Amino acid sequence: MRRFSYLLSLSLTITFFASTTMQSSLAKPYTDPPRTVVPFDFSIINREMTEEFSKAWRVAKAGTSEYEGVVLYYLLPDGSYQVKALKSTNEYKKFSFTWDNRIAAIFHTHPKSVDPRPSTDDMKVADKYNVLMFTLTVRGMYVYDPGTKKTSVVMYGLDWLNASKWTDEVALKMANLSPSFASKLAVNGSH
Repeated sequence: MRRFSYLLSLSLTITFFASTTMQSSLAKPYTDPPRTVVPFDFSIINREMTEEFSKAWRVAKAGTSEYEGVVLYYLLPDGSYQVKALKSTNEYKKFSFTWDNRIAAIFHTHPKSVDPRPSTDDMKVADKYNVLMFTLTVRGMYVYDPGTKKTSVVMYGLDWLNASKWTDEVALKMANLSPSFASKLAVNGSH
């Protein structure tokens, strides 16, 4: 009888310890440390990157389709980067992909029938993951920065498709912005 009561006592103690440990872990759920917006270096835009933009633009049928093309910009642990255009997901006026913490910026197309700036949903994704959200449109390239909550124009028209248009002058102009894109190039009606 004594052995049974000891086991019961031990069992209750373990159960109590486990339940209080679980409650304290439930009260303070684990969250990833906050991410900061990675500044984008426009001087890296080259033929390789504009070819990835072209692939996304083809998915969007040059802005005439309601399907969006996507290019992800990955910042690798060694400080280098990789850009990759995704294949069409055949999703109407949206896109999806598996999140990867190495993603530092998202470039995606907007059809010419909608506002060329990042949409409210685009901004929600940028805010959630703390990444720059670029739109590639017939009217230009735009960027939403979750750090400043501002939308800026990067280039007008389709110049963003042409690697030779990304001159030292453009890179210098963009580099003069604050690391998280100051409002010097803010679009009228910025968010």
